[in-house]
Amino acid sequence: GVLTEAERRVASPTMGRAGIGLGLAATVEGLRVTEVVQGGAAERSGKFVVDDLLLQIDGQHVTSVAEAKALIVGEEGTSVRLGIFRHSVGDISVEITRGGAPASSRPSGGASGGTSSSGPMAGEYSSWSAGQLKQALKEAGVNTAGAAEKADLVKLARDNKVPPPGTSRAGPSPGAGSRPGGGFFGFG
Repeated sequence: GVLTEAERRVASPTMGRAGIGLGLAATVEGLRVTEVVQGGAAERSGKFVVDDLLLQIDGQHVTSVAEAKALIVGEEGTSVRLGIFRHSVGDISVEITRGGAPASSRPSGGASGGTSSSGPMAGEYSSWSAGQLKQALKEAGVNTAGAAEKADLVKLARDNKVPPPGTSRAGPSPGAGSRPGGGFFGFG
């Protein structure tokens, strides 16, 4: 079978034409659903499961993947009626609107506000000041005696993966206000 120009256009959908997000394979019983594509129309309908058999599309009996594809792909937003057979249920008729999820329901990327944190970021040691580096190394217990230049401090910080200054003080340090009933006595 040589495809005519019209059939070839259907087999490779262009913009504005859409399927419903089903993976199909021809089997002895008929066209078996091998995949329900995430975010596709079929998945959103909740009506399809893998191993369903696709028997009819808009009332036409289909036996090959190419046939099914030609009938399923159509104008985005239009609907198509599928006749499927499920072993546990029997024959089911499902109407589905072609196309993917509406753009508005997709989560917009780049909304992570992780750059506005105050203080130096762990890992970006070269952006820290020498004082911050010294403090962070000191808190991490790293000996900075041999580090004469800021570059040496950066290297030490990187080698030891030290956290920003102040982070190692997360837990209550021993003796800091942990004495029972410790009021401030004897001021003035």
